[in-house]
Amino acid sequence: MVNKSQRRVPYSLNQFINFADLNKFGIFAVEGDDALGLDIVGPDAAWTAIAATEESATSVRVNFGRIWLGGKFYTDPDKDTDVVSLVTVLPTSTKKIVTIVGTGAEVETEHEPRSFKNSETGNVEPQTIPTEILRKLTLSYVAGSEAATPVAPTLDPSYVPIANVTLGVGGIEKIDLLTDYRLPTLQGLNARMLSVEQFRLAIGTRVETLASDMATMRADVGQINAPAVRQMQRRIAELEDTLGIDEAGLLYGFDRMLTDAESDTAHGDYNARIDEGLRFPFAATADVTPALLNPGDPRLTTRSGWSLPPFSEVARVDTWGQGIAVNVANFQYANTDFAIYPGAQRRRRYGPSMVVAGNSDFWQSAQYNVNYLTQTFNKGDENYLLTDEWTEDGVTYYRLQQYWDDKIKYWNGYQAITPTTQGGYLVGQTFLNAQSGWLTSIGLRFGKVDDAYGVKVYLCRAPNGEPDPNQIIAEGSIAAGVAQASQGDPDPGVENTVTLTPAFLNAGERYGIILVTGGDYAVACRADNALTNGAFFIGDGAAWSVDLGKDMAMRLYFAEFDVAFTSVQLETVTLSGGITDIDIVSTEHVPEGCELYWNVRFDGAWHRLERVTGTHPLAAAPATVELQLVMVGTRDIMPAIKLPDTVLRLNKGGASFTHLSEVRDAGSAAASVRVELEIAAWDAGKHTLTATVESGGNSDAPTASTDYALPNGNIRRVMDFTLTLASQTYQVKLVGVTSDIAAPFVVASRYDLASA
Repeated sequence: MVNKSQRRVPYSLNQFINFADLNKFGIFAVEGDDALGLDIVGPDAAWTAIAATEESATSVRVNFGRIWLGGKFYTDPDKDTDVVSLVTVLPTSTKKIVTIVGTGAEVETEHEPRSFKNSETGNVEPQTIPTEILRKLTLSYVAGSEAATPVAPTLDPSYVPIANVTLGVGGIEKIDLLTDYRLPTLQGLNARMLSVEQFRLAIGTRVETLASDMATMRADVGQINAPAVRQMQRRIAELEDTLGIDEAGLLYGFDRMLTDAESDTAHGDYNARIDEGLRFPFAATADVTPALLNPGDPRLTTRSGWSLPPFSEVARVDTWGQGIAVNVANFQYANTDFAIYPGAQRRRRYGPSMVVAGNSDFWQSAQYNVNYLTQTFNKGDENYLLTDEWTEDGVTYYRLQQYWDDKIKYWNGYQAITPTTQGGYLVGQTFLNAQSGWLTSIGLRFGKVDDAYGVKVYLCRAPNGEPDPNQIIAEGSIAAGVAQASQGDPDPGVENTVTLTPAFLNAGERYGIILVTGGDYAVACRADNALTNGAFFIGDGAAWSVDLGKDMAMRLYFAEFDVAFTSVQLETVTLSGGITDIDIVSTEHVPEGCELYWNVRFDGAWHRLERVTGTHPLAAAPATVELQLVMVGTRDIMPAIKLPDTVLRLNKGGASFTHLSEVRDAGSAAASVRVELEIAAWDAGKHTLTATVESGGNSDAPTASTDYALPNGNIRRVMDFTLTLASQTYQVKLVGVTSDIAAPFVVASRYDLASA
């Protein structure tokens, strides 16, 4: 646009004025205003001195100002305000944004009569002509599309946006004045400049020293030990993993591979085993219940599922005799809840895959926040790891190379407890056990019996000096019509023998006997405090009351074994393709000073399941093995096992695994990732381990990989990855392969660190 400002019309003395000269008065003035506006405002459309407010639910009142459009100012000097009705563009169901706009045009106004000379006749004639040319501002609107989340409409360049009006079904919801199109004023700019100058004065001295401060900072940063910082980040990740702190949104993550909580087990490529480290999954598995090769083998005696060496019974506690008979039907009949403990379980794992990974100290110090005692041992997700022996909460763990052994304390509550409810009259008797041994039966004496009812007999613990029905460790019964009464006869009377589930009683611990019957029985008792370390109790189903001076007439029979050593051969077991690992989960009890162990034979020699150094015997992967069970003890105490409750799992080692971490969220886009792995039993001649970082459909291999030897014999592999595209989320994928299934390696832990 040619700048035509800075012009005026000169006149001389006695000069005639024509209409062109007079028109220039207005034209030059307007051109000056336009040039000044273009220089100050610029070519962009804008408005000034305009406001928009709600007039009604469907109309907007706009206070008139001026708009700048196409290098010209437009206004309407005849109007102070105008009302824009929006009733015709109201949405029907959701919302809509309507933009109030201004546009301008030059219009002829103020038409008035003026005198003109007729050029042909010379006469003066009147004509009506416009006396003003007005650059007029006109208000209108442009409606956007109706939507649940509406957007403003697209505008033609001939419009100046003034305000956005959000309309709902009921009318105007809000009005947003579009201040980005407001013309700045010199007064406003001056105020902003003063504010900037005050800020500059306030920070001037600091800015002046900033250069030297930055130089000092650069020198300090150059002295930071980068490896030390990385080590500190790793230790923080390890600590947060120990404390169970959520790693979502953090640049770093750590997994000790003790559980699969940080593994993407649902991924289609996942094929791995998390068992005190990342391990090769077994290629084949078979579960077998072991049984005697000779079912009638005399070297074992089975009672209630428990197998013990052959024994005879000896009475160790004897309060026989009758001084009084207590009629149980004289007391309250009640329904009583009993909890029966099944005994302890033990797990032995034997094979070359049982490699100690090195992260056992987190189990040993009980720092790792995992409830690993809530599952029975035959589940596939239990995780116990020790490099030697350690006992925690009644569980003893052995982690020896190529042989793992877990033992839970006898008669504790870590296994499933069988609840049962028994209705009847209750009496009980406590006693202190003086000598350890297997209680196998009880002799009882009755002064009166009821042939229509039997008697249920429970053996329980008595930790508070009274029988505890919630800690039943053995049970037996007398069927209806079987019991016999002594009927006041002098000794010896009639002994009713109750065969119990064998139960091992520890010396120095207090136990109780509970009798429950629904019939009219009279229990024979001594009335002379014959049992100085126990008491006779009457129960009502909720509490016990002691009956002073009385003790139940009874004999407690314990096993006296025929031998102090016995071995029995079990059925041969087979796994197609070969056996590299044996996993035995058994219900058993081995008293202190006794041994119960397993032998396997497959190459003409017996091998005991125990710690192995060097090449493991099962490295040959025999398809068939013979089994032998050995018990060692004394004539008074021996081990026992429940073979029907024992599971022997035969495994064949796998040759490869694929593991994917959980999807890691770094909290912000990461351009690179560092991954550190601790690997146990690594053999570069047999093993390969490929790592990639998966993100956004890309699979990136490491740009650098270095192995470092660790003091415990493991290696630490440090890998750096540059991502194809920066990503906030990623997964670490590990693919392991071994050329020898009897020589696997184990990934003990994974640490990853993302960087922008």
